[in-house]
Amino acid sequence: MTVAATPAARADRAAGVRAAPRFARGRAPFLVVAVAALLGGLWGALARLGLDVAAPATVIASHGALMSMGFLGTVIALERAVALKRRAAYAAPTLAAIGSVGLLVGLPFALWILAAGGLAFAITSAYMWHVRREAGIATMGVGGAAWMLASVCLALGVPISRLIPLVAAFLVLTIVGERLELSALTHPPAWSRVAFTGAAALVVVGAVVAVHWPPATVAAGIGLLALAAWLGVWDIAWRTVRRGGVTRYIAVALIAGYVWLAAGGITWVLVPDAPTMFAYDALIHTVFVGFVLSMIFAHELVIVPAVLGIALPFSRAFYAPLVLLHLSLAARIAGDVLGDVSVWQAAAATNVIAVLLFGAVTVASARGLLQPRTQPT
Repeated sequence: MTVAATPAARADRAAGVRAAPRFARGRAPFLVVAVAALLGGLWGALARLGLDVAAPATVIASHGALMSMGFLGTVIALERAVALKRRAAYAAPTLAAIGSVGLLVGLPFALWILAAGGLAFAITSAYMWHVRREAGIATMGVGGAAWMLASVCLALGVPISRLIPLVAAFLVLTIVGERLELSALTHPPAWSRVAFTGAAALVVVGAVVAVHWPPATVAAGIGLLALAAWLGVWDIAWRTVRRGGVTRYIAVALIAGYVWLAAGGITWVLVPDAPTMFAYDALIHTVFVGFVLSMIFAHELVIVPAVLGIALPFSRAFYAPLVLLHLSLAARIAGDVLGDVSVWQAAAATNVIAVLLFGAVTVASARGLLQPRTQPT
């Protein structure tokens, strides 16, 4: 995510900060709300699987918004604010956090607060692009605009099913924008930037048109495939995976995510109108679980120290939730393809278990309960 590419994040990681300085403690409430939104979204996900988990109707109805614009919106906007080091930049994570709480308790105007958070995030991105006119920052800015548009559409009553490509554009472009900046280390040719821009444009145009005309999802899917191919050629993960320790772990998580991004693109091309429940499930979760959550797993070891100023030593235990996430997602998609409800339900529930396990490993690492790996990063 965005903090990973900033000099501040690299400095924090290199310094191995052990205690949260005063300025970092004020960021903790944002992550507390983000985690609450995540847990609420997972609770709603289990209920949507047909499991008897006694989830409130507000949480079930807000599952998608809680996971994307609540949890991820708050975290990504907070990263951007930390990178920018300006108080005004905290408007976006503040609004996203308030909107998340509103969704959890069922406030009728919560979606409008999230939309305001998306607007603040887009303005922050535009300011960053004014300061540093780089293609990666511009890509992240377009992702921020997609968040804003998706939030407004949702607040106006547009069904979430018609906004999936637009919400995905927010997350995918925000993530790959940062990867574009890091790809400079592989010295890609000038024409590769043109290819990247064309792929991103396909995702955006397809997502916007799909709000009114679902077949346009095909264009967005082609864009996802092109972005996955671009990352497959130029991303530095293919070099850093040869190293050890945390560097290899991050690279493995990134590469696995790129595979799922390509799978998502293929799904969007084949079933853009998602005629069945299983097709709809595959269309969503190849991208939002396979790609997006894998990116979260990859970058968290950099995000948490940079944002909170605490140490998060790497251990091989982090591989357990990562492997479980991808194996269970593969089983889930197999259940979608076969139309097998029992396989789909069990595998999807295991997706949730993988995320909870990742949280447990993170807490154990922060508390010094895991054997750290000391290989160079």
